Amino acid sequence: MKSFKRCEEMKKILSIELALCLIFSIIICSIPFNVQASNELEILTGGTASKVTYSQAGTNEIIQIVSTSTNIVKQFILPPEGAVTNYRICFVITDATVSKTTNFNVNKGTVEQVRLANCSDPKGISVVVETAKKPDYVLAPSSDGKSVVLTLKGLAGTPVPTTTPKPSASATPSPSTIPAATTPASSPGASGSSSAVTKNGPLSWTMSGDTCTITLDGISLTQNSTGRVPRFEMREQAKMMQITVPGEVKNLKDGYLSGNSVIYGILVSYNDKLDQTAIRISYSDVITYTHANSNGSAVIKMKKAGSTIPATSTPKPSSSSTPKPTTTGTPSPTSSGTPSSAKASISFNKSSISASGSTLKNAVVYRLGDPSRIVIEFEGTADAVDKLMGSGALYTRAVVSKALSNKVKIQLYTDGMPEWSLSQSTGKFTLDLTNNSLSNIEGGNKEEKVALRLVSSGIVSRYRKYGEDIVPDDNAEKLTFAYQIPASIVKLGDGTAKTGDGFTNSIAVVSTEKNSYLLLNKTSAYMQFKIVEGSGSDELLIVASTAGNSTDTGGHENPEEIPSRGDSSGSHSASKLVVLDPGHGGSDPGGTVGTNYEKNYNLAIALKCEAILKAKGVNVTMTRKTDVFVGLNERAEFANSRNAALFLCIHNNIMPTGYKGSMTLYHPSSYKGKAYATIVQNNMVKDLGTGNIGLKADGDLVVVRKTTMPAVLAEIACMSYPDDLALLNTNVFLQKAAESLAKSVIQILESM
Repeated sequence: MKSFKRCEEMKKILSIELALCLIFSIIICSIPFNVQASNELEILTGGTASKVTYSQAGTNEIIQIVSTSTNIVKQFILPPEGAVTNYRICFVITDATVSKTTNFNVNKGTVEQVRLANCSDPKGISVVVETAKKPDYVLAPSSDGKSVVLTLKGLAGTPVPTTTPKPSASATPSPSTIPAATTPASSPGASGSSSAVTKNGPLSWTMSGDTCTITLDGISLTQNSTGRVPRFEMREQAKMMQITVPGEVKNLKDGYLSGNSVIYGILVSYNDKLDQTAIRISYSDVITYTHANSNGSAVIKMKKAGSTIPATSTPKPSSSSTPKPTTTGTPSPTSSGTPSSAKASISFNKSSISASGSTLKNAVVYRLGDPSRIVIEFEGTADAVDKLMGSGALYTRAVVSKALSNKVKIQLYTDGMPEWSLSQSTGKFTLDLTNNSLSNIEGGNKEEKVALRLVSSGIVSRYRKYGEDIVPDDNAEKLTFAYQIPASIVKLGDGTAKTGDGFTNSIAVVSTEKNSYLLLNKTSAYMQFKIVEGSGSDELLIVASTAGNSTDTGGHENPEEIPSRGDSSGSHSASKLVVLDPGHGGSDPGGTVGTNYEKNYNLAIALKCEAILKAKGVNVTMTRKTDVFVGLNERAEFANSRNAALFLCIHNNIMPTGYKGSMTLYHPSSYKGKAYATIVQNNMVKDLGTGNIGLKADGDLVVVRKTTMPAVLAEIACMSYPDDLALLNTNVFLQKAAESLAKSVIQILESM
């Protein structure tokens, strides 16, 4: 009997263990995972794009995406920019899906990560492959039509794994056709292979010496940022020239033209919703260009500023023009792959910095603020450095980093604005620093067109009180712009300082007991400046613009007091497009209190506001006009693609207990954003009689971060506060809110 009971107990235990094993195996099988063997990696993604693999074969790296659809569109390369130090190969596989957004961390060879996410326009999956070096690649469906294969060339010194399957000939070129890893590569966008794409229907590029000539046959262009005509515009912050042509250009297909030594590449796409074709030409360095229309065709010539690139007669490198390094003439590479003799040697002293190296050339210096820095960039290579300086030095910290694949950036962190003097010769330079008596003034931000920052505790409140006493003086003939700034606002000390920011070459300051006289030596007779409030209470910004593109405000502007010029429609420009963005919608209800959904209030106010603005002759459109879901990125792209002048996002709030009233948000790096948010907030508080929660700078909001025009998000009222919710449920309040927003829009347009 005892043995029988023991057997029964053993059966129960085995049954439980078997069940646990079964459950565990089901869980394991449902989780995406990496399989690693030698240089092979694999991840299961689910969906119709079910698997991604990484492998190496000779000097090739192979990424294979197993998918029921292999149609590839929107293929382009993004260069390193800002904090992103990798190149990114981007493309879309249409009519494919993944079960969820997937990050495949490869970290082998040159590939660091592969990202896949579902996208809606076009419908499919968006794929981003991050590489540590400029990619030379082939992207194509596999020969059996069951996968998309990305082959990256030029992996040096990697043994061929015996277990790696060999890709088909149609998807992966033979390694024998790949240039040797030590062959010097063109920059920034040349593929270095004979597969370079230089023509797409009427669009083509050629290289002659250091000049890239881009031709658009049969289409003449004008330089403009808006209008229903073939046009182009320079977007310096994005380092891109955009050509926009109404309609679909005959024989011009969506796709990508390869890069060369001047440009990274050209992306072509047709937008059927807008019925226009966009041609985006991306570049990395500062460039110069000319534009002409010849026999009905646009011809654009580009080259790097100060370029010394050897002349070539064709963008396709031939075997005879490619230098073949010999064993005796090639220095031994260091662990980083760069010959040690080529790296710049940099020395830091209390009042100077010097560098020398066989490849060092073309050093340039400019100044930045927030924090205050002197920046030196030069062509060449150098080891990364982060050095703290001792007492008595004219800079507190020195940071050496890679700016681009062939450039080094040195940042010297300073207190104030010490003067500099640069001397350079072949393979070396020295930057000497000298002290001055400037105070409360720092460099600006080139990307935001901020020339200078005036920094002092409480300066904004003093500016609001005494700003009318600032006297500007523009002298176009002498290329100067001067300010007389009362000491009651700020004292700037005395001295001179070079700037090199593209807006000014240098500044000079002389101060008396009552005033500081600030002289800006500007780079162009057409350059104008105005003073605006910064993102906090302790800074003012001197912002640059070109004559004709800014309002004549007497050289300064108080965002709290931008005057209203009435609600009549005759004075503001009907060509300036306003985008109204009712928040949430469709499956996204937004804030919810019982059966009250924020999305409904947002849409009702936006529709009323649109009607008011249209009646006053304002050019206005909306991201949604019905109860549908629109993604955040789609909202921003909607406004960007239409070259809108203003983006106004309409929301209602859910706040902690006790909060009531209105609130307005803007992006912290947008000087216009704060000025316009102030107008919206002041009008709402006055017109609606709601509480004043105030302004907020928020850099995480997609719709104000990804829009390229000034953007403001208005929180009309607090649904979480019973009295505010009761108001939102009345048509009278919704109409008042719409009228207040419309009034703000007109004031903002008039101030542009």
